[in-house]
Amino acid sequence: MSSLPDAVLPRRTADAGTPSREAEVFVRCVELLDRNARIGIATGIGALAIIGIALFPQQWPPLAYWLQAAVIAAVLSLQLLLPRQALEPGRLTAATRQRTTRSLVVMALATSIAWGSLHPVFMGPETDRVAVLLCIAMAVLVSFSMGSASFLPATYALNLPLALMFIVPAALQPTVHARLAAVTAAIITALMLAFAHKSHRMLVDSVRMRFENRDLADALTEQRVRERTRVIEEASRQKSDFLASMSDELRTPLNAIIGRSAALQELAPALLPDLRKIDVAGRQLLALIDSALDLSKIQAGKMALFEESFSLYELAAEVRDLVDPLAAGNGNRFEVRLDAAIDRVHGDRAKLRQVLLKLLSNACRFTHHGSILLDIGLAVDGGVSARGGLLRMVVRDTGIGLSAEQIESLFQPFGQAAARVAQPHGGTGLGLALCRHLCRMMGGDVEVHSEPGRGSAFVARVEVGLPAA
Repeated sequence: MSSLPDAVLPRRTADAGTPSREAEVFVRCVELLDRNARIGIATGIGALAIIGIALFPQQWPPLAYWLQAAVIAAVLSLQLLLPRQALEPGRLTAATRQRTTRSLVVMALATSIAWGSLHPVFMGPETDRVAVLLCIAMAVLVSFSMGSASFLPATYALNLPLALMFIVPAALQPTVHARLAAVTAAIITALMLAFAHKSHRMLVDSVRMRFENRDLADALTEQRVRERTRVIEEASRQKSDFLASMSDELRTPLNAIIGRSAALQELAPALLPDLRKIDVAGRQLLALIDSALDLSKIQAGKMALFEESFSLYELAAEVRDLVDPLAAGNGNRFEVRLDAAIDRVHGDRAKLRQVLLKLLSNACRFTHHGSILLDIGLAVDGGVSARGGLLRMVVRDTGIGLSAEQIESLFQPFGQAAARVAQPHGGTGLGLALCRHLCRMMGGDVEVHSEPGRGSAFVARVEVGLPAA
């Protein structure tokens, strides 16, 4: 019948008798009873005037009737004013269920007795009077049976007292038509109770089926979401595995092209401008592939840390030699500051170098005729970590800056500033995303402080081991 696993489909035989399902059905039946009762009470209060005219067609209803009608209206109005307890299926206990049933039965008895009090007070041997009271009893019985079918205890509490309060006075009258009316009322009461039982079964089955359909729809939706999530995750994993495994295959030919172009620069000076363009383009493409592959490795969980002891001074000098030409190309002044109190640390030197070069290359690209500063030292706030120290590296520039909206998407893969800002400066949006992933792998993070037109400050923190004092 269905290709889904059996566990996904809720079984009616298992759920129908569980407390949670029965609690839902109980609460829904009480809600239906309350809604119908409010409509019936409002209608009944309005019908009291019509009943008075029907009982006393030749004269204005006497004061005794209006007093009786006032008592009925007061009983009915009180039920409208009483606060209703909010029932929650998940919190419905047996004690709450019993208490709710008792309160509903008491209100039903009060309503039935209030309406039934008309019969012994105004019953008489006159045929017209008996006929009117029988019609009133039949109308109220039908109304009670239809409105309370969702809750059988209330159905009996509403119908039986009312029927008895008509049948007994009518049966005690000396006329035949009054006794015949009593028998008629008894038959109607039995029919209405049978109708209420049948309606109750149909209503409960309908409510139960509605909840089962809801559970089935939720289960099917959840199954589809799980299947779709599994497919997406599998596709993402295959993509990451493919890119990570293609690392050597992509890098090898590019390195060969870069190496050949460098060798040809010495052998063919006449082709030097073109060979330099080939070399620059090859290195840019290699850097892009490296970033994409590194990001894929991180997402696939295949990126590992290779920690070693190294000198921060030597790393800063190497970075300065690589960045100086980039900064000078846009007329920028580049400065490096290193805390003299620290030099040798233990960590992943290659990844730390990668983070610094990406942050500094961004600063060089978005800054023209300004200044760029690299400041390296231990973090003042939380400078000691579980591994030894928290290294703080700040890259400040006087470039174009960023707005708050641009910063929100800055660290997303392929996320850049607005196209009109980023397009003239190039870039793919992978560098900063990779920086954040690498810093988080090393126990830190990257954050940015910037305003449009006032430059930017990128702060990278990573955990490093410090030599013993």
